[in-house]
Parts: sequence; structure tokens; C-alpha cells
Amino acid sequence: MVTSRIAPKFAHLAFEVPGENSSNEWLEPVTDEEYNKLK
Repeated sequence: MVTSRIAPKFAHLAFEVPGENSSNEWLEPVTDEEYNKLK
């Protein structure tokens, strides 16, 4: 059986690096419409 799927346009990559006085900052979620305007 063959199925077709739309390939994702975004991939989340996460890297963890040891460090002092460091932090992560996540911003507000965006809609597909807002994201697509960035293309």
C-alpha cells in the first residue's frame, strides 16, 4: 500500500549545551496564517 503525505514545513530541533547563567525563551504560538506570511 502506498500513502502520500504532505511534508512538514517546519521541524523543531533542540540542542542542550551546558552553561552558566543561560536560559531558553519560548515566544507566543503563531497560527498557520501568521507563519505562512513569513515565507
